[in-house]
Amino acid sequence: FFRGNLATRQPDGLLADRRAGRIRSGVPDLVATLRNVPLRGGIVGHVYPGHEHRVIVALQGAGLSDEVADTDPGSNAVVQRRLAAAPTDESPAAHRTAAALEELLLQAERQLVDHPHNLARAAVGQFPANTIITRGASSTSQLPVSGGEDPPGALISGCGTALGVARALGYRPATSPAMTGNLDTDLEHKFQTARSLLDEHTLVVMHIKGTDIAAHDRQPLLKRDFLEQVDKALGTFLQGDIPRPLRLVVSADHGTSSNTGNHLADPVPLLLASWDGDAEPADFDEDAAQNGALGLLRAGDLAGILQGRSIDMDVVGP
Repeated sequence: FFRGNLATRQPDGLLADRRAGRIRSGVPDLVATLRNVPLRGGIVGHVYPGHEHRVIVALQGAGLSDEVADTDPGSNAVVQRRLAAAPTDESPAAHRTAAALEELLLQAERQLVDHPHNLARAAVGQFPANTIITRGASSTSQLPVSGGEDPPGALISGCGTALGVARALGYRPATSPAMTGNLDTDLEHKFQTARSLLDEHTLVVMHIKGTDIAAHDRQPLLKRDFLEQVDKALGTFLQGDIPRPLRLVVSADHGTSSNTGNHLADPVPLLLASWDGDAEPADFDEDAAQNGALGLLRAGDLAGILQGRSIDMDVVGP
């Protein structure tokens, strides 16, 4: 499996946009013919629609490997061009997989370039989704095994990637057309859904992606405004009819720079609190996060805290 983007390729081979203008409609139709694509060596290729410009590229067959480099050049590449699929080790399986992926991507380009939906987009000045770039090779053997029949919790999202992770982990996925996974998502509807799910589950996770979208597009003021919307919607939710006390966690899977549009490897802020309706609001900003009591947590530590396990914390601060 590979994570993929629909992208815009110019006649000279350069990429005009790695996200095809963040295409938001017509993607299932664009990739409908890219299922069960026969490839050399008895391999079968598939392209599945994801969220907006995102797709999943899959290869099925014997003797495959996940040791395949990205064909996505990344936003920092000096030359923005789809890279040829290449193995990352010398095994026959890696070479076989890279060759199959390259064959599938070339077939996809031939089918996408003259697709009516792309011709219509180009006619009105939008980026056509005429190529696919991939990254993050993985295999089904790396998928976690869900334990037990009862879901450990629920996840609310408008993003297919997050919902897929929820299903893989055995969580109950919750979504609706009002949840877009973008800046126009219906936050009130998300919190209403969370309230309903708390009647059935002790753990409800809400995924909000708009801040990441704004930062990727290098729009810090839009990111600020969306954060204020989230803060307001959360405040309304906490003042409503909810189970009390409620343990609340606010954090992120990563940072995204509004200056570069790229993900950041820096630590992310974390808020952990018990809400009973009478507590005085506290600051949750850069200074508060830097000097907080939790300190700098490692991967897995938060889960340990929520499960009541003791951990060694590296306290940071003045």
